[in-house]
Amino acid sequence: MKGILYLCEEDATYYQKRPKDFLQVRAVRESGNPNGLGVARFPAVLNFYENIININPEGNPRGFISPVSKQALLYYKYKLMGSFMQQGHEIFKIKVIPKNDAIPAFTGTIYIVDSEFAIHSIDVYLTQKQTLNVLDTLGVQQQYVADDAGNWIVQSQMYYAAVSLLSFDILASFNTVYSNQKVNPILPDSLFSKKLITAYEKQATKKDTAYWSSSRPIPLVEDEQRDFIKKDSIRIALSDPLYIDSMRRKYNKISSGALIMKGVTYNDSNYKNTFQLSPLLFSLQYNTVEGFNFSPKLKWIHKIDSSCSYINETAIRYGFANQTYQAMTRLEWLCKDKNWYGKYLKFGLEAGQYMVQFNSESPVSVEYNTASSLSDAHNYLKLYQRGILKGYVERNFANGFNMSMVVSYQQRSFVENYSTTPFTWNKDVPNQYTPNTPLNDLTKDLKNNDAFLIDLKASYRPGIRYIQYPDKRLPIRSNWPLFAFQYTKAIPGIGQSSMQFDKFKFSISDVVSLKMAGAFDYILHIGGFLNKEQVSFPDCFHVMSNQYNLTPSYSNTFQLAPYYQYSHTASSFAELHLSYYLKGFLTNKIPLFNRLQWYVVTGVNALYIKENQHYTEGFIGLDNLGWGLVRFLRIDYVQSWDALGTINKGIRFGLNLNALSPNVAPTRKGEW
Repeated sequence: MKGILYLCEEDATYYQKRPKDFLQVRAVRESGNPNGLGVARFPAVLNFYENIININPEGNPRGFISPVSKQALLYYKYKLMGSFMQQGHEIFKIKVIPKNDAIPAFTGTIYIVDSEFAIHSIDVYLTQKQTLNVLDTLGVQQQYVADDAGNWIVQSQMYYAAVSLLSFDILASFNTVYSNQKVNPILPDSLFSKKLITAYEKQATKKDTAYWSSSRPIPLVEDEQRDFIKKDSIRIALSDPLYIDSMRRKYNKISSGALIMKGVTYNDSNYKNTFQLSPLLFSLQYNTVEGFNFSPKLKWIHKIDSSCSYINETAIRYGFANQTYQAMTRLEWLCKDKNWYGKYLKFGLEAGQYMVQFNSESPVSVEYNTASSLSDAHNYLKLYQRGILKGYVERNFANGFNMSMVVSYQQRSFVENYSTTPFTWNKDVPNQYTPNTPLNDLTKDLKNNDAFLIDLKASYRPGIRYIQYPDKRLPIRSNWPLFAFQYTKAIPGIGQSSMQFDKFKFSISDVVSLKMAGAFDYILHIGGFLNKEQVSFPDCFHVMSNQYNLTPSYSNTFQLAPYYQYSHTASSFAELHLSYYLKGFLTNKIPLFNRLQWYVVTGVNALYIKENQHYTEGFIGLDNLGWGLVRFLRIDYVQSWDALGTINKGIRFGLNLNALSPNVAPTRKGEW
């Protein structure tokens, strides 16, 4: 079966003054989408004169070695295939072959101009043997032309990619033709000094077919002409109100399977109101405080207009062992800026009573806890009952700066297990569940209390740049680190509040490319209590821990540290998480192993509270495990040391979905 998945053409002016560039888009046309914006950032003109070519920076942060780099003789074999004359120049055709299949290097042909040693043209490609990720093949073709001054400049460039997926062969290509090139023209610095990297003209999506017929350098082939006609017809059919309503009714039908396994979504006739019910199967959980509990969640989204909406989320919870009903509800107003992607303001109220974890980051997966409590009597989930009235506001300015404020009044009640006898089908387990009180010196005298809290958060990533679409701006993440700050104050004497403390935490995180040596990411936290007149255990600093062999997250997490053992109220502390992803560095020289495309990852997690209270983990593992496109598995050997010299060891399995994430912490489920 043959067809075109996506077809787009653009007319633009490209300016470059290394390392900066700027793109002015005059016109864009997408098949089947009259408002389509195409590609806001053309694939960069690859400069093969550089040592390292970053052709696929997201999938291959190491880059690939250029066949004309200074170190090329260490990585390539060359074979002269012949020569020909062109406009008085002798052009040599040279075949380039990586010395090792697993070296991140190109295969193909390069044409060199005699005596000038300039590139005339290139036709090279990469495969998964050369550590290419995700794609099966990625190729580049470039054609150069000499200008009046004798400079050989790129006249055209084509990317092509191929991948096999579910018995389908998918081929994509991106052709760029350059004309009216000017070498070293005098360009105003203002063109590159702005944070704007791409700008669309207001009428860029409104050009008619006559414009395209006269301006496109490469005529459309017959398949492309048919694709524009066919997809425009499909778009008109899909926009028919009768069709839209019939599809709405179809997807609104509630089946028992969907109700149990994946939840239900219902939209009204105008798509103004959306209702979502969580899957009932996953609403049934087990813990040692409530026994089996049932906690379905209902979400209602009401669209005020195209950018603003009300959101109401309600959870009802019933514990079968303690026979207690609880509920939480949240009402939120969210307004997205009409002129900016990612810029928003939201505020809301939250109220109710619910069982929550002592660590508000919810380190223990309730699904994992259900399985471990019932299978081997490991009840890692520790809960307390919290009544709360909370107001919050959050603002994202779309310039790298985000801030929020939360004001809450909380009533904390500490609860015990409903039974110490394991409820499990496995008889070869401990005789008792561990107490619901976390194992820490700070929990020896837990007392019910009230707290009035003000929590301020701010984060900033400098260097944000923008793409200006015809009617909206899109922020583009920079290479700067992310800086974050959090300050929490507890005020006594409001109602029955008795907690009194001030604490802060400063964080910095980043992803750093080491090119051929791989990449690393890090997260550093520094903080402490400025005063701690009255602090309850939920208010302590908690580290993200894990005691399961199957880890839910790698980023910002200790893999062997017992839950809550290192919770503290120290005046100062430091915490570091550092991971180094070799991405084939070193291992691509190991025969046979290099064909697996399994990569080594290593790093350290460390916490320092005081001289006799610190903890360190070192780990080494294999990343990118799997086959074909399915390569999310990871396995690690972890060893830890504490202040007493105790050494623990363990193996951790997981899905490395957070590898090289720029976030301070991975996205987690809320407290309820």
